[in-house]
Amino acid sequence: MSPSPAGSSLNEGTLAAGVLRAQAAIRDTRTADGLARASRSVCDAAAAVGCPNVFAASHEARGVVAVAVALGDGDLREVTVEDIRAGVTDKVMVVESVAVTGQHVRSAATRLRAAGASWVGGVVVAAVGDPLDQTRLGLDELAS
Repeated sequence: MSPSPAGSSLNEGTLAAGVLRAQAAIRDTRTADGLARASRSVCDAAAAVGCPNVFAASHEARGVVAVAVALGDGDLREVTVEDIRAGVTDKVMVVESVAVTGQHVRSAATRLRAAGASWVGGVVVAAVGDPLDQTRLGLDELAS
């Protein structure tokens, strides 16, 4: 990830610096190449853990999930909380495009488990804050 913007006097370890890095990562996923890279990484992570069901943790992750499903050539499908409740599947991979604290991932994992998911994995395309911990995020596995 790129350093703080030129001329910035922010300490690299501060939340503000993390937010600036997150904004840069979000801008990257809004370009065609960045979106394709992010979506391919979701396809690779889902294949690595053997989970074809993906769930967008945030608004920013929705585009990444949609393109990953398209690139997955039928190997991935986006699921909803209602799908989990209906018993369509009980295994799902939470996708976040950019995370500073992981709050969106943690919230999504909690909602999915409450709906009946027995296994919740996660993939974060760009983690720009402190290293994310799968247990703290409520995940069974965090793909890298």
